[in-house]
Amino acid sequence: MHDPQLLPPNLPAPVDDGRARHLSGARLPKLNLRATSGATIDLQMLTERPTVLFFYPRTGVPGQPPNLGFAGESWDEIPGARGCTPQNCAFRDLYAEFASLGVQVFGVSTQTIEHQSAFKARNHVPFEYLSDAGLFLVTALSLPTFEFPVESGGPNTLIARMSCFANRGRIEKVWYPVFPPNEDASRVLSWLESHLPLFCGVEKDGVTYRREADLGPNELAPLFQRSGIGRPHAEPERLARMLTHANLVVTARVDGELVGVSRTFSDFAWVSFLCDLAVARDHQRRGIGRTLVELTREAVGSESALVLVAAPGAESYYPPLGFDLLPAAFRIPRTR
Repeated sequence: MHDPQLLPPNLPAPVDDGRARHLSGARLPKLNLRATSGATIDLQMLTERPTVLFFYPRTGVPGQPPNLGFAGESWDEIPGARGCTPQNCAFRDLYAEFASLGVQVFGVSTQTIEHQSAFKARNHVPFEYLSDAGLFLVTALSLPTFEFPVESGGPNTLIARMSCFANRGRIEKVWYPVFPPNEDASRVLSWLESHLPLFCGVEKDGVTYRREADLGPNELAPLFQRSGIGRPHAEPERLARMLTHANLVVTARVDGELVGVSRTFSDFAWVSFLCDLAVARDHQRRGIGRTLVELTREAVGSESALVLVAAPGAESYYPPLGFDLLPAAFRIPRTR
Protein backbone atom coordinates (compact mmCIF):
# COMPACT_ATOMS: atom_id res chain seq x y z
CA MET A 1 0.00 0.00 0.00
CA HIS A 2 1.21 3.52 -0.82
CA ASP A 3 1.54 5.57 2.38
CA PRO A 4 2.23 9.27 1.67
CA GLN A 5 2.99 9.84 5.34
CA LEU A 6 6.27 7.93 5.02
CA LEU A 7 9.51 9.00 3.39
CA PRO A 8 11.28 6.09 1.68
CA PRO A 9 15.04 5.81 2.21
CA ASN A 10 17.50 7.01 -0.42
CA LEU A 11 15.22 9.58 -2.03
CA PRO A 12 17.14 11.68 -4.59
CA ALA A 13 17.89 15.14 -3.21
CA PRO A 14 17.05 18.19 -5.35
CA VAL A 15 19.80 20.66 -6.23
CA ASP A 16 19.62 24.43 -6.37
CA ASP A 17 19.06 25.14 -10.04
CA GLY A 18 18.75 28.89 -9.48
CA ARG A 19 15.09 29.10 -10.47
CA ALA A 20 14.05 30.70 -7.16
CA ARG A 21 16.82 33.26 -6.75
CA HIS A 22 14.75 36.07 -8.24
CA LEU A 23 12.11 35.68 -5.52
CA SER A 24 14.13 37.20 -2.69
CA GLY A 25 13.04 40.82 -2.45
CA ALA A 26 10.09 40.36 -4.81
CA ARG A 27 6.72 41.90 -4.03
CA LEU A 28 3.68 39.72 -3.63
CA PRO A 29 1.47 40.44 -6.64
CA LYS A 30 -2.01 41.91 -6.49
CA LEU A 31 -3.71 38.60 -7.03
CA ASN A 32 -6.75 36.83 -5.61
CA LEU A 33 -6.53 33.13 -4.74
CA ARG A 34 -9.24 30.87 -3.36
CA ALA A 35 -8.67 29.54 0.14
CA THR A 36 -9.97 26.39 1.77
CA SER A 37 -11.88 28.62 4.21
CA GLY A 38 -14.13 29.60 1.31
CA ALA A 39 -12.72 33.11 1.22
CA THR A 40 -10.85 34.77 -1.61
CA ILE A 41 -7.47 36.03 -0.43
CA ASP A 42 -5.79 39.08 -1.95
CA LEU A 43 -2.09 38.36 -1.58
CA GLN A 44 -1.32 42.03 -1.10
CA MET A 45 -3.56 42.00 1.97
CA LEU A 46 -1.10 39.61 3.63
CA THR A 47 0.93 42.70 4.54
CA GLU A 48 -0.91 42.97 7.85
CA ARG A 49 1.01 40.11 9.47
CA PRO A 50 4.30 38.29 8.87
CA THR A 51 3.50 35.36 6.59
CA VAL A 52 4.99 32.00 5.67
CA LEU A 53 3.94 30.54 2.33
CA PHE A 54 5.12 26.99 1.82
CA PHE A 55 4.78 25.47 -1.62
CA TYR A 56 4.50 21.80 -2.47
CA PRO A 57 3.85 19.82 -5.70
CA ARG A 58 0.83 17.71 -4.70
CA THR A 59 -0.41 15.72 -1.73
CA GLY A 60 -1.19 12.07 -2.22
CA VAL A 61 -4.04 9.87 -1.05
CA PRO A 62 -3.32 6.79 1.10
CA GLY A 63 -3.40 3.64 -1.00
CA GLN A 64 -3.32 5.54 -4.30
CA PRO A 65 0.22 5.75 -5.69
CA PRO A 66 0.73 8.46 -8.34
CA ASN A 67 1.01 7.70 -12.03
CA LEU A 68 4.30 7.34 -13.81
CA GLY A 69 5.73 10.55 -15.24
CA PHE A 70 5.73 11.59 -18.85
CA ALA A 71 9.10 9.86 -19.33
CA GLY A 72 8.01 6.74 -17.46
CA GLU A 73 9.71 7.75 -14.21
CA SER A 74 8.15 7.06 -10.83
CA TRP A 75 7.20 9.88 -8.45
CA ASP A 76 9.93 8.86 -6.03
CA GLU A 77 12.59 9.10 -8.75
CA ILE A 78 11.98 12.84 -9.30
CA PRO A 79 14.30 14.83 -7.00
CA GLY A 80 12.18 16.79 -4.53
CA ALA A 81 8.81 15.33 -5.54
CA ARG A 82 8.09 12.85 -2.74
CA GLY A 83 7.29 14.20 0.70
CA CYS A 84 4.36 16.61 0.42
CA THR A 85 2.36 15.00 3.21
CA PRO A 86 5.31 14.96 5.67
CA GLN A 87 6.04 18.60 4.81
CA ASN A 88 2.42 19.62 5.40
CA CYS A 89 2.08 17.63 8.60
CA ALA A 90 5.30 19.14 9.96
CA PHE A 91 3.81 22.63 9.54
CA ARG A 92 0.61 21.32 11.17
CA ASP A 93 2.52 20.01 14.18
CA LEU A 94 4.44 23.29 14.65
CA TYR A 95 1.53 25.58 13.84
CA ALA A 96 1.11 26.70 17.47
CA GLU A 97 4.74 27.83 17.55
CA PHE A 98 4.30 29.88 14.38
CA ALA A 99 1.11 31.40 15.78
CA SER A 100 2.87 32.33 19.03
CA LEU A 101 5.29 34.42 16.95
CA GLY A 102 2.38 36.17 15.27
CA VAL A 103 3.13 34.50 11.93
CA GLN A 104 0.34 33.28 9.65
CA VAL A 105 0.93 30.14 7.59
CA PHE A 106 -0.52 29.16 4.21
CA GLY A 107 0.11 26.06 2.13
CA VAL A 108 0.10 26.66 -1.63
CA SER A 109 -0.18 24.20 -4.52
CA THR A 110 -1.72 24.01 -7.98
CA GLN A 111 -4.27 21.50 -6.73
CA THR A 112 -7.94 22.42 -6.64
CA ILE A 113 -9.65 23.71 -3.51
CA GLU A 114 -11.64 20.46 -3.33
CA HIS A 115 -8.46 18.36 -3.24
CA GLN A 116 -6.80 20.66 -0.71
CA SER A 117 -9.92 20.72 1.50
CA ALA A 118 -10.09 16.93 1.56
CA PHE A 119 -6.44 16.75 2.62
CA LYS A 120 -6.98 19.45 5.27
CA ALA A 121 -9.92 17.56 6.80
CA ARG A 122 -8.25 14.16 6.58
CA ASN A 123 -5.11 15.36 8.36
CA HIS A 124 -6.69 17.89 10.77
CA VAL A 125 -4.67 20.82 9.46
CA PRO A 126 -5.40 24.07 11.37
CA PHE A 127 -4.20 26.58 8.73
CA GLU A 128 -5.63 27.38 5.32
CA TYR A 129 -4.52 26.42 1.82
CA LEU A 130 -4.44 28.62 -1.25
CA SER A 131 -5.17 27.09 -4.65
CA ASP A 132 -3.25 28.21 -7.71
CA ALA A 133 -4.97 25.73 -10.02
CA GLY A 134 -5.21 28.50 -12.60
CA LEU A 135 -1.42 29.04 -12.44
CA PHE A 136 -1.90 32.77 -11.83
CA LEU A 137 0.67 32.96 -8.99
CA VAL A 138 3.02 30.63 -10.85
CA THR A 139 2.97 33.04 -13.77
CA ALA A 140 3.10 36.27 -11.76
CA LEU A 141 6.16 35.23 -9.73
CA SER A 142 7.74 32.85 -12.27
CA LEU A 143 7.73 30.10 -9.66
CA PRO A 144 9.86 27.01 -10.32
CA THR A 145 7.66 24.16 -11.56
CA PHE A 146 7.79 20.75 -13.17
CA GLU A 147 5.34 18.74 -15.25
CA PHE A 148 3.74 15.49 -14.11
CA PRO A 149 0.53 13.76 -15.23
CA VAL A 150 -1.93 13.98 -12.33
CA GLU A 151 -4.99 11.77 -12.00
CA SER A 152 -7.31 14.61 -10.97
CA GLY A 153 -7.58 17.72 -8.86
CA GLY A 154 -5.50 20.20 -10.79
CA PRO A 155 -3.21 20.82 -13.75
CA ASN A 156 -0.10 18.84 -14.71
CA THR A 157 2.06 21.84 -13.78
CA LEU A 158 3.29 21.41 -10.20
CA ILE A 159 5.19 23.88 -8.02
CA ALA A 160 8.63 22.75 -6.88
CA ARG A 161 8.88 22.48 -3.12
CA MET A 162 10.00 25.64 -1.35
CA SER A 163 9.06 28.05 1.43
CA CYS A 164 8.99 31.85 1.62
CA PHE A 165 8.77 34.37 4.43
CA ALA A 166 6.98 37.59 3.48
CA ASN A 167 6.78 40.75 5.53
CA ARG A 168 4.78 43.85 4.56
CA GLY A 169 4.11 42.32 1.17
CA ARG A 170 7.77 41.66 0.32
CA ILE A 171 9.45 38.24 0.16
CA GLU A 172 12.34 38.50 2.59
CA LYS A 173 13.60 34.92 2.72
CA VAL A 174 13.35 31.90 0.40
CA TRP A 175 14.14 28.28 1.21
CA TYR A 176 14.83 26.42 -2.03
CA PRO A 177 15.32 23.61 -2.62
CA VAL A 178 13.75 21.97 0.43
CA PHE A 179 15.14 18.62 1.55
CA PRO A 180 14.25 16.60 3.47
CA PRO A 181 10.67 17.86 3.28
CA ASN A 182 9.72 16.84 6.82
CA GLU A 183 12.34 19.27 8.21
CA ASP A 184 11.07 22.31 6.29
CA ALA A 185 8.80 23.64 9.04
CA SER A 186 11.40 23.35 11.81
CA ARG A 187 14.03 25.02 9.61
CA VAL A 188 11.72 27.96 8.85
CA LEU A 189 10.63 28.27 12.47
CA SER A 190 14.23 28.30 13.71
CA TRP A 191 15.11 31.11 11.30
CA LEU A 192 12.05 33.13 12.33
CA GLU A 193 12.84 32.80 16.02
CA SER A 194 16.22 34.43 15.33
CA HIS A 195 15.28 37.01 12.69
CA LEU A 196 11.61 37.93 13.15
CA PRO A 197 12.12 40.37 16.07
CA LEU A 198 14.08 42.77 13.85
CA PHE A 199 11.34 42.73 11.21
CA CYS A 200 8.75 43.56 13.88
CA GLY A 201 10.87 46.10 15.74
CA VAL A 202 13.41 45.81 18.58
CA GLU A 203 13.13 48.36 21.40
CA LYS A 204 16.26 49.47 23.24
CA ASP A 205 16.74 52.58 25.39
CA GLY A 206 13.82 54.39 23.78
CA VAL A 207 14.94 53.59 20.23
CA THR A 208 13.12 51.24 17.84
CA TYR A 209 15.32 49.25 15.46
CA ARG A 210 13.79 47.56 12.45
CA ARG A 211 14.62 45.98 9.10
CA GLU A 212 12.94 48.20 6.53
CA ALA A 213 12.65 47.46 2.84
CA ASP A 214 10.65 50.61 2.02
CA LEU A 215 12.86 53.37 3.36
CA GLY A 216 12.70 56.27 0.90
CA PRO A 217 15.16 58.99 -0.11
CA ASN A 218 12.89 61.63 1.41
CA GLU A 219 13.79 60.28 4.87
CA LEU A 220 17.32 59.19 4.13
CA ALA A 221 18.52 62.53 2.70
CA PRO A 222 17.83 64.65 5.83
CA LEU A 223 19.35 61.93 8.03
CA PHE A 224 22.55 62.01 6.00
CA GLN A 225 22.62 65.80 6.37
CA ARG A 226 22.02 65.63 10.13
CA SER A 227 24.68 62.96 10.61
CA GLY A 228 27.43 64.73 8.68
CA ILE A 229 28.16 61.66 6.56
CA GLY A 230 29.33 62.45 3.05
CA ARG A 231 26.55 61.13 0.85
CA PRO A 232 24.63 62.61 -2.13
CA HIS A 233 21.75 63.92 -0.01
CA ALA A 234 20.76 66.43 -2.70
CA GLU A 235 20.30 63.71 -5.36
CA PRO A 236 17.04 61.86 -4.55
CA GLU A 237 17.17 59.64 -7.64
CA ARG A 238 20.66 58.48 -6.74
CA LEU A 239 19.64 57.86 -3.14
CA ALA A 240 16.68 55.84 -4.40
CA ARG A 241 19.05 53.61 -6.39
CA MET A 242 21.26 53.22 -3.32
CA LEU A 243 18.26 51.96 -1.35
CA THR A 244 16.77 49.81 -4.11
CA HIS A 245 19.92 47.78 -4.60
CA ALA A 246 20.81 47.31 -0.93
CA ASN A 247 19.37 44.09 0.47
CA LEU A 248 19.63 44.86 4.20
CA VAL A 249 18.58 48.19 5.66
CA VAL A 250 18.27 48.56 9.45
CA THR A 251 16.78 51.77 10.82
CA ALA A 252 16.74 53.44 14.22
CA ARG A 253 13.73 55.57 15.08
CA VAL A 254 12.72 57.65 18.08
CA ASP A 255 8.97 58.31 18.23
CA GLY A 256 8.80 57.43 14.53
CA GLU A 257 11.55 59.85 13.50
CA LEU A 258 14.48 58.34 11.59
CA VAL A 259 17.66 58.98 13.61
CA GLY A 260 19.98 56.24 12.36
CA VAL A 261 20.50 53.78 9.54
CA SER A 262 22.80 51.01 8.40
CA ARG A 263 22.75 50.00 4.73
CA THR A 264 24.36 46.72 3.69
CA PHE A 265 24.92 44.51 0.68
CA SER A 266 25.10 40.86 1.72
CA ASP A 267 25.11 37.39 0.21
CA PHE A 268 24.24 36.08 3.72
CA ALA A 269 26.77 33.30 3.19
CA TRP A 270 30.30 34.67 2.78
CA VAL A 271 30.67 38.44 2.87
CA SER A 272 28.59 41.54 3.69
CA PHE A 273 29.56 45.13 2.96
CA LEU A 274 28.30 47.70 5.44
CA CYS A 275 28.35 50.74 3.18
CA ASP A 276 26.46 53.31 5.30
CA LEU A 277 26.35 53.79 9.05
CA ALA A 278 24.78 57.13 9.93
CA VAL A 279 23.36 58.57 13.16
CA ALA A 280 21.91 62.07 13.52
CA ARG A 281 24.31 64.32 15.46
CA ASP A 282 21.74 65.11 18.15
CA HIS A 283 21.36 61.37 18.85
CA GLN A 284 25.01 60.37 18.78
CA ARG A 285 26.77 58.95 21.84
CA ARG A 286 23.65 56.96 22.75
CA GLY A 287 24.97 53.63 21.47
CA ILE A 288 22.75 53.75 18.36
CA GLY A 289 25.62 53.15 15.96
CA ARG A 290 26.86 50.22 18.02
CA THR A 291 23.40 48.67 18.14
CA LEU A 292 22.91 49.12 14.38
CA VAL A 293 26.18 47.25 13.78
CA GLU A 294 25.25 44.49 16.23
CA LEU A 295 21.84 43.98 14.65
CA THR A 296 23.32 44.06 11.15
CA ARG A 297 25.88 41.45 12.18
CA GLU A 298 23.10 39.23 13.55
CA ALA A 299 21.02 39.66 10.39
CA VAL A 300 23.82 38.66 7.98
CA GLY A 301 24.56 35.56 10.04
CA SER A 302 27.66 33.98 11.49
CA GLU A 303 28.82 32.55 8.14
CA SER A 304 29.27 36.01 6.61
CA ALA A 305 32.14 38.40 7.29
CA LEU A 306 31.04 42.02 7.85
CA VAL A 307 33.36 44.57 6.25
CA LEU A 308 33.25 48.34 5.83
CA VAL A 309 35.37 51.27 4.66
CA ALA A 310 35.86 53.81 7.42
CA ALA A 311 35.87 57.50 6.59
CA PRO A 312 39.20 59.25 7.23
CA GLY A 313 39.38 60.19 10.88
CA ALA A 314 36.77 57.62 11.94
CA GLU A 315 39.07 54.59 12.00
CA SER A 316 39.26 54.48 15.79
CA TYR A 317 35.47 54.09 16.14
CA TYR A 318 35.25 50.58 14.72
CA PRO A 319 37.78 48.34 16.57
CA PRO A 320 35.75 48.58 19.83
CA LEU A 321 32.77 47.25 17.83
CA GLY A 322 34.70 44.10 16.92
CA PHE A 323 36.18 45.16 13.56
CA ASP A 324 39.76 44.26 12.62
CA LEU A 325 41.81 46.66 10.50
CA LEU A 326 42.64 45.31 7.06
CA PRO A 327 46.22 46.07 5.97
CA ALA A 328 45.39 47.40 2.51
CA ALA A 329 42.60 47.76 -0.02
CA PHE A 330 42.29 48.73 -3.64
CA ARG A 331 39.50 50.68 -5.28
CA ILE A 332 38.57 52.46 -8.46
CA PRO A 333 37.55 55.91 -7.24
CA ARG A 334 34.25 57.55 -8.07
CA THR A 335 34.41 60.38 -10.55
CA ARG A 336 31.96 62.37 -8.43
